[in-house]
Amino acid sequence: MIQMKKSKLIAALVVSTTLVLSACGDNSETKKNDSNTVQENNPPAQNDNPGNSPNNGTGGEESKSAQDQLVAEFDALLQEGNKLPKAFDFIEKHADSLNPERVSHLLLSVEDAQIAALGSLADRFYEGNTQEQITKIFEIGDSLDELIGKATDEKLKALLTETKNSGYQLDPTEGMFNPDPDYRVAAAYAAKATGDVTNYMQLKAKESAERSLRDAALVIGWDELLTRALAAEDFTKQYPDSKRIKEIESMLTNYTTTIFYGANNTPLFSYDNKQMDPDAQKAYESALKEAVSGAGPLLDDLKAFMDAAAKNKYKLTEILWTQPQRTNTSSRKSLEQLRGELVPLNYE
Repeated sequence: MIQMKKSKLIAALVVSTTLVLSACGDNSETKKNDSNTVQENNPPAQNDNPGNSPNNGTGGEESKSAQDQLVAEFDALLQEGNKLPKAFDFIEKHADSLNPERVSHLLLSVEDAQIAALGSLADRFYEGNTQEQITKIFEIGDSLDELIGKATDEKLKALLTETKNSGYQLDPTEGMFNPDPDYRVAAAYAAKATGDVTNYMQLKAKESAERSLRDAALVIGWDELLTRALAAEDFTKQYPDSKRIKEIESMLTNYTTTIFYGANNTPLFSYDNKQMDPDAQKAYESALKEAVSGAGPLLDDLKAFMDAAAKNKYKLTEILWTQPQRTNTSSRKSLEQLRGELVPLNYE
């Protein structure tokens, strides 16, 4: 059974680093990581300059040639073995000496290295009785530091320590333990990067601090889900040429799908009576009340959907209603049909 889960979970891990809701999440690593945690109430930093222009940071203290030399040293370091702990130490030591573009290069390069190393690191968590050892000492909410402190087996302690120092957290999924990039580590330096990388790292760090989904259930509020989706949508408008635009577009797609459909274990409409989740209804209506007309496609689509839902007493039935004017047609469709048009489900 473990072997079957192993292959499935490891494959999902690699995908989850670039798809937000394709993995389940919790806040097991947040309890004692206050120094790395991005404040949930703070929106991603905004850049007053267009495109990917640098923030006003403290970088650039070294000459251009000296900065180029530091970047070359970092790139060479990433070719070494056991590179990730060294890479994060390098960033800690030199981030203040580099301008925003070079800091961005360091942060995105270390992210690439984490993703590339994820599969082999995950394999080590399935060697011998490692999973069983972790299960015996793990308690819900435990941070990696706490697990390291509890571990009595030196080999396990060394693995957990390496995982932490390499910028990962431990993700318990369906009773199995796997490493996952902890974006709060890189986000600690994000303010020194360009605007798009600052925003990108902060968006990803929110998911590291508290994932949107776990075990096919929504584990954040519907209001927070909508907030994250709108932040992702804003990123796509503000930084269309960012090197991480595809990752954010994927996050936005997954957020949007969850907004309109919910999750398997947290459906937007009850499986029994087809009634909309009252908390979702309240969150969506509150957001739309505050929204400015034409704020963006997501809120426009949500308004059309909620207006139709209100006419149907927030029940997902086959009752027909007049299609909104914005579709330029007078046909009559069900709420389910409208949802499918606004947010098609793609299973390819």
